Amino acid sequence: MGLTDPSQRSCADIRPHALYDRRSGIGMVVEARCELGQYGALGPVGYRPWRSRSGKSAARVGLWPLRLKCMRVFRIGAALFTRTRKEAFSGKGGLYASARWHTAGHPVVDTAHSLSLAALEILVRLKQTNDIQPFYAYSAEVPDYLILKPDSIPARWESRLAVSRAFGDAWLEAKTTPAMLVPTIITPGEWNVLINPLHPQFSLKWIVTGSDAYTFDARLLPAKRKTRSRKTPRP
Repeated sequence: MGLTDPSQRSCADIRPHALYDRRSGIGMVVEARCELGQYGALGPVGYRPWRSRSGKSAARVGLWPLRLKCMRVFRIGAALFTRTRKEAFSGKGGLYASARWHTAGHPVVDTAHSLSLAALEILVRLKQTNDIQPFYAYSAEVPDYLILKPDSIPARWESRLAVSRAFGDAWLEAKTTPAMLVPTIITPGEWNVLINPLHPQFSLKWIVTGSDAYTFDARLLPAKRKTRSRKTPRP
């Protein structure tokens, strides 16, 4: 029989059961439980493949479950360029403009650890105007084991863009992992997650919500400046 991947189904659909392929001798036990991941996202308890020597069924032998944890990340982008999930996570914006963790010419997707942080990242880049264009919000769940968590960040990354950009460019070009955790300069102690859309392990299936219209609170936007008209003196 064919072995199906339980991670492709919702937690409510998964029931405790055993699968065993007699031809290959590979079995697995699937547990119907969900638990909070390391960063607060729900992750289904998965399976660990096992090859039976005795030919007994996987249910009798018993297998250790493999807990698959995910990190939920958020992205807000201009509606003009993020109308679909594919567009929002294409990384094309990185080809035309540099940011803190990359130089122009590298496709990269910037996401944040929380929706509020994603909003702040947009606000600091908006021009001083009240004519704010529409935005879309997305969220994705990235498998925890695919996220690189650097042991150390280069010194002076906050004050020297050349340092932080070289660090991010090296990671993008090496393609060691499809995602990397980096600190944000806006709120110390919080984190952003860079995603490399060119990595072979990147998947659009990570995206769980979006596109959702996102509107900024008017109190967060700069007040309209009133221009005083100069009166021309009468002759």
